[in-house]
Formats: sequence, structure tokens, C-alpha cells
Amino acid sequence: MQIQAMQLNENAKPLLNNTHINTASPQHKGFTLTLDDKGQFLTVAHKEKGTFLVPIQQISWMRPAPVKAPRIPTKRKPVKSVTRQ
Repeated sequence: MQIQAMQLNENAKPLLNNTHINTASPQHKGFTLTLDDKGQFLTVAHKEKGTFLVPIQQISWMRPAPVKAPRIPTKRKPVKSVTRQ
């Protein structure tokens, strides 16, 4: 699952001098946040500085990345039948 933002707990050490990461912010553009399959760690990847695993217990909150809504096909009106007289 992609995560857009996260905030570390007060007792957690800063990660690359950040206690808050928001991938929508220009200052955090190099970061990617993903939740692992078991939901125990948040993977924080930085393009230049590497990949880090943060235990979920060290995070006070997370915001999922927005997901595009599926396109729902519109219902077509049935064709009016032409009756002969």
C-alpha cells in the first residue's frame, strides 16, 4: 500500500532529520513510502540516501496515498423498439 504522509512518535529518532514526511510536499519529493505486506513496517525509500524500515509502533499516524476511483461505465438507455401498425 502506498502512503502519502507519516508522522513519527515523539520518542522516535528523526529519520534523515525528518519527523514528518509528506511525499506531496516539494521538500520530500525524493521519498517513497510503502507499507509492507504484513503491516508491521513502513518502508521509507529515498532516491539518494537508501531504504529504511520503520516499525509501525514508531509512527503516530499515516495517510494513504490517493487512489484513482474506478471508472464506472454509464448505463445506456435501451433502444426504443419500433412497432409497425
